[in-house]
Formats: sequence, structure tokens, C-alpha cells
Amino acid sequence: MTEAAQSHYVTCCRLLEELDEANRQIALEHEVNGGKLRLVVHPMLVSGTFSRLLRRYRAIAPHVSLVVSVQDHATNLFDGLIRRCERSLCRAGLA
Repeated sequence: MTEAAQSHYVTCCRLLEELDEANRQIALEHEVNGGKLRLVVHPMLVSGTFSRLLRRYRAIAPHVSLVVSVQDHATNLFDGLIRRCERSLCRAGLA
């Protein structure tokens, strides 16, 4: 391969790498956040401000399911599935 051909090949490889990186960045920007977010709020914190915050959050994260509970006592937010998983990890020596 001639020197000019090698230089052209190196330039093409660099451009392809830059294109791949640009595509990765675009994909990351359009990644959708989703899932369930459980909130437990003390009654003293429930107000018009809290409602506005929830509306704003829903506007920027429409694929997140919000589950809001109002309680005046401490709450365990872990469900049985997580506890079973933690026990499995402990038995396996991973936690």
C-alpha cells in the first residue's frame, strides 16, 4: 500500500470512529428512563408545592410510574422480591 493510501485509510478509520461516537452520544440522549418510583411523604410535606414538583417531574420523566403514599410513620420501601434476592445473595456469599 502506498503512503498516500495508508494516510487515506487512517483518515477513514478516524472518521468512522468519530461517527460511531456521535451515534453513541445521540443514543444516550434519547435513552428513556422508566420504572416505578415509590415515595412516602409525611402529611406535613403535602402541599401545593409538592403537587407542582410532582407535575414537573412527570413532565420530564413520563415513563416513570409514581406511587405516592402519605404516612406519618416510618415505612419499609423494600418489597418481598428484594428481600428474597438479598437472602439469596447472602447464602451465595455475595452480599
